[in-house]
Order: sequence, then C-alpha cells, then structure tokens
Amino acid sequence: FRATDNWGRAVVVDDVTITNAGSCTTPDTIVASAGCSDATISWTSEPGASTSIEYGPTGFTQGAGTIMNGVSSPLMLSNLTLGMAYDFYLLDTCTNNASSSWSAVTTFTTDTMPIASFMASMNASPHPDTVQYGFDASASTDGTAYSWDYGDGTSGGTGVTSIHNYSQNGTFTVTLIVTNACGADTVTQSVTITGIGIDEYGFGNIGLYPNPNSGVFNLTGLIEFGTDVTLDVISANGAILFSQKVNGSGSETIEVNVQGLPPGFYQIRVSSSKGIGVKPFVIRN
Repeated sequence: FRATDNWGRAVVVDDVTITNAGSCTTPDTIVASAGCSDATISWTSEPGASTSIEYGPTGFTQGAGTIMNGVSSPLMLSNLTLGMAYDFYLLDTCTNNASSSWSAVTTFTTDTMPIASFMASMNASPHPDTVQYGFDASASTDGTAYSWDYGDGTSGGTGVTSIHNYSQNGTFTVTLIVTNACGADTVTQSVTITGIGIDEYGFGNIGLYPNPNSGVFNLTGLIEFGTDVTLDVISANGAILFSQKVNGSGSETIEVNVQGLPPGFYQIRVSSSKGIGVKPFVIRN
C-alpha cells in the first residue's frame, strides 16, 4: 500500500486493514398479540442480529419509553395496564456492529374487563300461576360467559338472554355476572311480581283480548250484564285504578284503554244489577 506524507513524499505502509462498515436491515414482519396485562411481539431479523425494543403508552415520545436491549423474537411484555393502547419500535444491531433504523411504530391494545348490563321485560306467562320475565344482556361488553341468579332461590341461566318463570309474588333481585379472561363484573336489578293466584270468577262469561296487552284491550260477553254496567280496573293489592260506565247490551265488543298503567297483573271487574264478574289480565311493555 503506497501513500504520501504531509510533504508529498512517498511512504510505504504495511498491515493496513480496511473495513466496510456495511449496513443492518430494520426488523420486519412485526406482529403484536395482546392479552389482559401482557402482549407477545414477534418479528424477523437478520441472522445473528441483536434487537432492542422501546415501548410505552400510545403517543409517547421516543427516548421517553421503556427500552429493552438484547431481546429476541418472540418477546412477551408483562405488567401492562388493562385496556390501554401501547406503541413500540424495534431496532437491530447486526454482527458487523452496524445498527438499523428504528422500525415504524406498531400499536396494540390490551384486553379489558367486561361490563355487565341487562334489560328485564315481562313476557306472556305460560301458566296462570306464574309470571314470566325475559332478561337480555346484549348491552354488556367484552363478556365471554354469563351467569344469572333470579333472586327467588333459583339460578342457572348461562346465556346472553335468559327466561325465568316466577311462581310467587314479591320483589326479587336479579343478578348477572359477566366474565372474561381478565375478570368479572356484576350488576343487579329488581323485578316486582304481583297478581299470582288471581283468577277469573263470578257472574258471566267475560272474554278479554289481547292478553297480555299494552293497556288497550277488548271485552266481550257483556250482553248478559244488561245496559248499566260498570268496569273497574283493579291492581293486585285491590286499588281501583280506572272506572268506566258502559252499556253492556249496546255492543258485543267494548274497547278499554288504560294505557299509562305500569306493566303488571291487573283485574277488570264487570258489575251490574245482574251480577259481578272478574277477569285477570297482564300489561307488559
């Protein structure tokens, strides 16, 4: 190898090694899979390369995150926060000591706890001595399993929706537990059951339809009560909530409108000088 010194004179230099600094490829094929409080990250690097990772909450400034050096794929990050989005970057140092550029930002979000929620609505009862309620937990979020307790000593429902028949009057606390891999959430709601044991009785052959209804229904069979007929709608505890005078002989069918009464069990009492008859009915949403 020939060279010149500072004065332009030729000199001979032995044992000179010229090294090409070379390059290092940025990690690629990056995949992140998150759990509740951990995440698994995989990527592809050049053979023999050593990888560094920097991560932190989404939007963090590089240099202010958590840095781990000398990691390899796949890598598990632990002690993360539930339901949080994270950014991370990867950098390789190759066997020639050259470093790659940092990878583009990759984002993952850890899983979250479930949130339990449900709606309750009264259904048409399959038997006069029961009140049927339907329960719908589709408004819950992130649940994978559902457990129902109906508050009357029975439980066992496991679906997003559930149906239960109550056989006694009272107020019952319905409990729903929604779970997933991260934990469980519980919500309760009270339902009040009334009217069980009420049955039609007395004079006449009264028909009532539809039943259950929304507060508007038709009565039939009033002709035998005569012209001066009183209709009383009575609550399960005996309170008269609505009263109307009608001519029983004037029409085979009479419409009654008690919209505005809350869902529940009621009786309509038909009375005249010829007798008194009672017919139960249900108002539902």
